[in-house]
Amino acid sequence: MALVRWRSLVAMVGALFLAGLFFGCAGTRKEQPAEGEASATSVLGVGQEEQKQGESAQSEEDVLKLLGITGEEKKAEETTKEVVQKSEVEKLQEQMMELKKSLKQKEAQIADLEAKLAAKEKEISQLKTAKPAALATSVTPMGKPHPPSAEFKVRYQDALAEYRARNYETALKLFQQLLATDPNNTLSDNCQYWIGECYYGMGKYDQALVEFEKVFAFPETNKAADAQLKIAYCYFRLGDRARARQEIQRFLDNYPDSEYVPKAKALLAQL
Repeated sequence: MALVRWRSLVAMVGALFLAGLFFGCAGTRKEQPAEGEASATSVLGVGQEEQKQGESAQSEEDVLKLLGITGEEKKAEETTKEVVQKSEVEKLQEQMMELKKSLKQKEAQIADLEAKLAAKEKEISQLKTAKPAALATSVTPMGKPHPPSAEFKVRYQDALAEYRARNYETALKLFQQLLATDPNNTLSDNCQYWIGECYYGMGKYDQALVEFEKVFAFPETNKAADAQLKIAYCYFRLGDRARARQEIQRFLDNYPDSEYVPKAKALLAQL
């Protein structure tokens, strides 16, 4: 009986020893994922990148929660930004349309001004052409010119000296007085020519043109070639290049032996 009890006690002690040994070894081992768990991760294709994205999304949601912003508020904010951007684009488009409209109006105004300018230039050109013809006959010497008196010659030289000193207004009055005194002597056409030169010297090319045309009203004038060339110069100064070329050609055709031919050709080269 005693032997049986002893054997039972020995068996119990051995079992307790084995159990302690087993639990001691189990406590020292590191935790590892079970085979079934590892296989499930592999099969579902969940890698480290997906895990990071999940963590990032979760972090963003956490931040929004901390700021008191819900998902609906975030969507509303994005929608508001889109509306604002669309509004700005529409404003820019409206401004562009206004600029295009303004540009068309300006172009129409410019076209209208150009048409008016062309009409004025045509009117001026017509006046320039008609003016000399109407006034060229205002001086009409009668009969054959006679020699000038001694007094007339002296006064003529005085007027010419004033012109050469560029006292154009004084010279103009003196030549006009001489012409009024005797319009039918051999120096009268010269007086008429220098009247044109006085106006030319003062820059009054329209009036100078009229006065030069009057020279041709004097019979047997020796100033015709001079007057013809100065008529071309007047048109040149007035900006009528076409008429200036026409008058130069008339000079070259009618006075080919004039000493002023080189001067006329030089002017023609400028046109």
